Amino acid sequence: MKLTGFTAAMMMVGIVLTGHYGMAWYEMPKYSEDDIAVSAMLNLQMDLQRQNLQTPPSPAELERLHLQVRNEIEADIAKTKREIHTGFAVGLVALMLVLGQALLARRSQR
Repeated sequence: MKLTGFTAAMMMVGIVLTGHYGMAWYEMPKYSEDDIAVSAMLNLQMDLQRQNLQTPPSPAELERLHLQVRNEIEADIAKTKREIHTGFAVGLVALMLVLGQALLARRSQR
């Protein structure tokens, strides 16, 4: 089977994307509830120090801010996972297109 320029490029794109995002997926840490809670508390403390408030927030306001920071952290983790899964899927689709092209070319030669 002879590869055309487009087919070879698609194959390289598929291999690179699948490899890159596959490694990112493999290396992505698994965050526990405790990890997220500690991260939210630390981020909230840093935010409060940066704001340099004259009066500390009330307990209800502090809880609301903590929940908001936690939601931001969870949204960021979900966004990163989505980006990795999308990149991996695009790489697999490119490889499937190359495989389909190769099978059609081989079939048409018969």
